[in-house]
Amino acid sequence: MVIELLGTRLIAPFYGASLYVWTSLIAVTLIALAIGYYLGGIWADRTRSGLSLIIAIAELLTLIIPWLTGSVLLATGSIYAISTVDSVIGTLFLGFYLFPLVSSREIFMSLGIALLVLAMTVAWIE
Repeated sequence: MVIELLGTRLIAPFYGASLYVWTSLIAVTLIALAIGYYLGGIWADRTRSGLSLIIAIAELLTLIIPWLTGSVLLATGSIYAISTVDSVIGTLFLGFYLFPLVSSREIFMSLGIALLVLAMTVAWIE
């Protein structure tokens, strides 16, 4: 979460700090977490020193973020081109479409119902 919040400060000079920037940053964070959980879990299970190596790599990647920010943000051109993970799609859909059209209460109710249906579907499949 610290890196996500710091990311907002790094992105703000390029894109501002609007709802769209926050929505995009959360989407990117969710993608990184999903990929990291999946690949990191496989790696940690297969190697004896997997967890310590993963933490060391995360540390190294975290240290280079401040020096790569400007060139990466200027080279990629768009923060909004993310749509590969269901969580990301949901976040973008909420931020760009639902918030302006529907109340927060209705969104919570719909999300609760959708999660209930998903839980019942998974329970039925199992």
